[in-house]
Formats: sequence, C-alpha cells, structure tokens
Amino acid sequence: MKKNILRYCVITILLLKATQISAQTFNNKTSEKTFRENYILLRPNANIGLLNNNVISSFGIRTLLKAGSNKAYGMEISRFRNHKTNKIFYSAGIIIEQKLFNWFNMSAGTVGYFNFGDLSENVVGFTSNLGWEPNSNKRFSPFITYRSDCIFTSKIQFIHSLNIGLNIKL
Repeated sequence: MKKNILRYCVITILLLKATQISAQTFNNKTSEKTFRENYILLRPNANIGLLNNNVISSFGIRTLLKAGSNKAYGMEISRFRNHKTNKIFYSAGIIIEQKLFNWFNMSAGTVGYFNFGDLSENVVGFTSNLGWEPNSNKRFSPFITYRSDCIFTSKIQFIHSLNIGLNIKL
C-alpha cells in the first residue's frame, strides 16, 4: 500500500506540474509573482475523530495545484482505522480549497470510500474542512482544521475529526 501511495503522489505531482507549466506557457505569464503563486502543495495530515461514537484515526495526503493566490484544487487519499473494530478503510477523491482573510482555510470535495463498514462496501461521500492556516511564504507551514466526512451508505454516516498537518510547497 505504501508503494501505491508513493506512486500516486509522484504521478499526481508530475501531472499537476505539467498542467501548471502548460497553463503558464499558454497565458505567457512568466513574472516572478506568477511562479510564486502557482506551485504544487503537498499536505500530509493526521486526524482523530468519531464515527457513531467509535474513535476513528486516519492519515493521508493532499496534492494540490494552486490556482491564484488563495485557491487550489487537487486530489486526496487517506487511510482510516476504526479503533473499536480495528477495521481499516481508505478514501480517495477530488478536492477544491480556498483561503479567506489570509488565514481561514476551507475545502470541500467528493470522495470514494473503499472497504467501508461491516460489509466492506465501496461508497461515495463528501468531505469538508474548516480551519486555520498561517499566511506564510515559507516552504513549510502547519495547519489545523475541523474535518467532516459524510458517507452515503444505506444509512448516511458522519465522521467528525480534528485534522492536523503540514503544508509543503514544491
């Protein structure tokens, strides 16, 4: 699984970087400001939260391409663990993100959940984050958010969690 995650990250970075270079070439924007605003953002993160009064932990990574100074879009993969049943499930999806007031981070996305629940179903859902991210031009910076996952099974289920991570600008 670790090799697959690493492959996913490398392929995503290469595709996003190629898209970024193509867009810059097409728009003929070669100023220093453009290069500083348009970069790839890696966001490794860890979560702890609740699903039906069961403790859930997860870790994952988002690979985002900046779209201007305060917006980004990309992909996310995560590995979840239900501590009561010791069951592991995964998620992968598309995320859009925006930063307001230079510190308030919010994101939303459609996500697929794999091997979820007692029946090991593959289901879809929605994820959102609201939280704090410093206004920083540094290569590394922290973030902390409230994460909510809405999972559409036969009965809609919610995961509410605290999400802590690190922004890595490439």
